[in-house]
This record gives sequence, C-alpha cells and structure tokens, in this order.
Amino acid sequence: MNGVNKNLFWWGIVGLILLRFLMVFLFMNNIPFTDMQLDGFRPNFGGSYWPDENNYFNLARSFAEFSPIANVANIGYPLFLAPIVYLTGAGSPIEIAKIVFIVQAFLLFSLAIVLTALTAFEIFKKRSLALLTATIFTFYPYLLFAILKLADFPRWLPAFHYQMWVVIGADYLSAVLLFLGFYLFYKKI
Repeated sequence: MNGVNKNLFWWGIVGLILLRFLMVFLFMNNIPFTDMQLDGFRPNFGGSYWPDENNYFNLARSFAEFSPIANVANIGYPLFLAPIVYLTGAGSPIEIAKIVFIVQAFLLFSLAIVLTALTAFEIFKKRSLALLTATIFTFYPYLLFAILKLADFPRWLPAFHYQMWVVIGADYLSAVLLFLGFYLFYKKI
C-alpha cells in the first residue's frame, strides 16, 4: 500500500463514500439492530435529544419566518436548518427529520471523509496513510458500536445513532467545518 497513486487515492475515497452509503442503508434497515423508526429515518432514542432538537428547530423556524427569537442555541446550525424549514413549511423537528438525516448521514459525512483524507495527506504526505485514516474515520461509528456493546454500556444504542450523524444536532456541521479548517490550515503550512 506504499505506492498509492493519485488515481487510486481518489477511487479509494469514492469507494469509502459508497461504503458509507451502504452502511447507512443497512443502519436504516436495522442491520445490526438499530431500532430505527419513520421508515428508517428516525432513531428511537427515547427523546433524549429532543430539548436540543426543539431549540435548534424553533430558532431555525424563527429565521425562516424572518422573525428571530431569543434562544440559547447557537445560531450556526439553525441558520443551516432555516432553508429546510422554510422550503418544507415544517412545524416540528420530526417534519424535517428525513431531509436532515439525508443531508447529514450521506452528504456531510461524505464530505467529512474527503476532508479527512485530504487533511491526512497534507499531514503525512503519503496517500496510503491518508486512505487508511479515511477508512478508520468511515468505520469509526461501527468501531464505537462494537466497543460499547462489548463493554455493556447502557446507552450504546443512542451513542451509535449519534455517531452515524442522523440526529438533528449541531455537532455534525461543526465537525465538517472543523475538518475544513484543519485542511486549510495544513494546506497553507
């Protein structure tokens, strides 16, 4: 794996993105058991994230209605959600759950795979290590799933849902922006 050329590097990234799509489709169909609802687009996590989801959604809806409200939530993620709320006319977080799921689990995670590979290449200057890093990043939700399951962690399922980037939460957009920042930082050094 020492001599990964540029073409193989990019095809490897494409392969990881396709693998991610397959992993999400399996996840949506409860393989392994994931307790998904709403036709596979909504994790059943007992409402543990609802306060955050409601705060983000309410602020996003106020932006979509051009009437911002005072809210404790950061404004970046609600600004990201506002066009979705505006275009769908949603009245609750559950009404945008499918769209947010698709954007985060497929698009943002795929972008994160690309940024992880590019950043690793800038750091290590080896495409083989960059692909290995992106591969580990692609599989990390399932690695965490296995570790938490083996450790009999009581909240393994919500943790797995969260790591698959399917919950309405600001962490995923923040992660992509952070990865972009790292890439640009190392690119300029």
